[in-house]
Amino acid sequence: MSGNQKKFVFTVVSIVLGICFLELFSVIFFRSFRARFSFYKLEQYVVDEKDIDSLGRYYDSRLGWDYHYETEYTERPHPVTYGRPLMATFGDSFMHGTDVNDDETWQVYLSSLVQADVFNFGTGGFGPDQAYLKYISITESLEVPVAVLGVNSENINRLVNVYRPFYFPKTGIKLPKPRFMQMGGRMKLIPNPIRSIEDIGLLTDVRFVQGLGAADWWYNKDNYPIYRFPYLRILFNKRMWLEALYGKEDRRIDDTNPRPWEDLWQEEEPVSLMYSVMDSFIGDVRSRGAVPIIMIMPLQDEVFQKYCTNTYPASVTMVADYCTQKVCLCFNSIDALAGKAESIDEIPDLFIVHVSPRGNRIIAEAFFRFLEEHLPRILQ
Repeated sequence: MSGNQKKFVFTVVSIVLGICFLELFSVIFFRSFRARFSFYKLEQYVVDEKDIDSLGRYYDSRLGWDYHYETEYTERPHPVTYGRPLMATFGDSFMHGTDVNDDETWQVYLSSLVQADVFNFGTGGFGPDQAYLKYISITESLEVPVAVLGVNSENINRLVNVYRPFYFPKTGIKLPKPRFMQMGGRMKLIPNPIRSIEDIGLLTDVRFVQGLGAADWWYNKDNYPIYRFPYLRILFNKRMWLEALYGKEDRRIDDTNPRPWEDLWQEEEPVSLMYSVMDSFIGDVRSRGAVPIIMIMPLQDEVFQKYCTNTYPASVTMVADYCTQKVCLCFNSIDALAGKAESIDEIPDLFIVHVSPRGNRIIAEAFFRFLEEHLPRILQ
């Protein structure tokens, strides 16, 4: 072996030994001081085997999850059927009317006013993408002259989410969902990663769950390191050094708020997706000869803001302006609730967590007037 070869081997061996030493040091250090630092715990997102059966009751291969009501079109049950389909409504738990009884949703109140059927296809936890996909599936069996997509300011966060626990760890819906991504200026659908009910068991596998993060905006948004081999990698994580300097969970360690409450309405990708989903909904409804309506669903803080300052969050204005651009009807239920309150003390009574029965009745009455103004022929 030549002198140069010996030097090369010596250098390689030294580097390997150095890496091994640093890895050993990292193992000892982080095991000794683990409580001093924050780590990304994938285990908290893994499904417990005992929960697989209950998740199966909500699982939907195309949408991720759904309620699967045993009604004619799988809509939420309603006490009276008029035999005249007028409207189908799609959205999340605010559209579903979570917290109120089947006969206390705004859809039921509106049905009574128009003497026609208003179908409630809202589903808790849905993003606008899932609501749009549900509209596509429902139109295969149900034709209505009006279709409504309900959105609120928070919903944009769900468009860039694949596995709901990454977005909301305490969710009761530990299931993944499909999502759209912008590719070449067009929306491309990434299907639900769980393709059959038998595959729900994959969610008990840490590596499978980790793989769901590849297309998920919220996957380890904090950029915390994962506590596992190679431990040396943890030493090169910026947050580790910031926590060592400032202390665990100190606000000064980072100028980013990694929780779901950050404002994605300032981010190009989510905003573009929101507009694209609304645009697709509007276009598809019109292609079927029906009238699309975007309904801005009310969040309690936004009703307070409208009542006190006569202003909206930028997100609400952005949705309304986009509808104007697309010459699409837009009903703002924030206005309905804020305009009906005679004092600020009345606003909490319009909500439970979602909208209360009284709030739903107010929305129905305001929406009825909206339809009388903009779509009088459909009501005849």
